[in-house]
Amino acid sequence: MRHNMLKNSLRLCLISASIFLLQNTYAHGAHNHGSAKINLGVQQTTATIQMEMPAVSMYGFEHEAKTQNDKKAVSEAVEKLKKNISQIVKLDSALGCTFSPNKIEPFVKDEDGDEDNMKDSKTKNKKIEGEHGDFRAEFNIKCQKDITGSKVTFQFKPFFPNIKQIDAQVLSNSTQSASKITNDKGFLQL
Repeated sequence: MRHNMLKNSLRLCLISASIFLLQNTYAHGAHNHGSAKINLGVQQTTATIQMEMPAVSMYGFEHEAKTQNDKKAVSEAVEKLKKNISQIVKLDSALGCTFSPNKIEPFVKDEDGDEDNMKDSKTKNKKIEGEHGDFRAEFNIKCQKDITGSKVTFQFKPFFPNIKQIDAQVLSNSTQSASKITNDKGFLQL
């Protein structure tokens, strides 16, 4: 029994490390409005989901919140995500899954700099100034039944209608796959 616990702990560590590597790979990708990047690490009845999307797609702007109205919009987006995560990330209800927030970062400055270097014809090719930020969230998922082999669908549109495309990846003991979901149509096989 102790051997199985050690083996499962090692698997979970490997999955966590792999998710970290996938997340860092994503972090250096382009900052695309209307898109979300999702990584899922699955181990039998538990999973971790990491999400990254442009802040503008979540609460309407992508600079750090400074005004009361900005702070309210950010707070509302965070609460909406926490409250509705099980409807946004949909697993079969027979699996008995619950979600708990692990980490939510509503504004992470886009380190890629791609958009900071874009030119605007109205400014006669002067550099566009301003911050470009991402919204990142991580949730732990605990299920009553093994979720390996099940499907997950995404329903961002009712809650965050500006998210149109999702690049999703899953990593488990037995699977590594990816799927592109457009307008909430499609699924990711766990």
